Amino acid sequence: MRSRVVACAVLGAGWLVAVAVLTRAVLARVVAGLDAKPDPSTGRLQFVLAIVLVAGPLLVAGVARGLRVARLPRIALVVAGVTVLPAVILGLAGSRTLQTPEPEPTRQRCVILSGGTNTCPGG
Repeated sequence: MRSRVVACAVLGAGWLVAVAVLTRAVLARVVAGLDAKPDPSTGRLQFVLAIVLVAGPLLVAGVARGLRVARLPRIALVVAGVTVLPAVILGLAGSRTLQTPEPEPTRQRCVILSGGTNTCPGG
């Protein structure tokens, strides 16, 4: 019985570590890119974090049910239910990041003024 609980605890701890690492990566990219153009890798990381938020507790619930650990499947399902809203919000933010069009490159035109030289700056 004790080894079953330890196996579920290891899965739960692995899920917590994965969520912490992914959250740190997403936050670092979001904070670093406030003024820059949207980065598609940030959107993909947000999707991965959203999936891990919900899939981790569901995996723990399935393993706990298979190992017949009392009460743990219900607790893990409640945790999965609580993480659904943040996962949906992250998924929407990720889709917005991936759908943001790239800005048009600015083209500089040379304007020739009368009385001046007929050359443009830089060539």
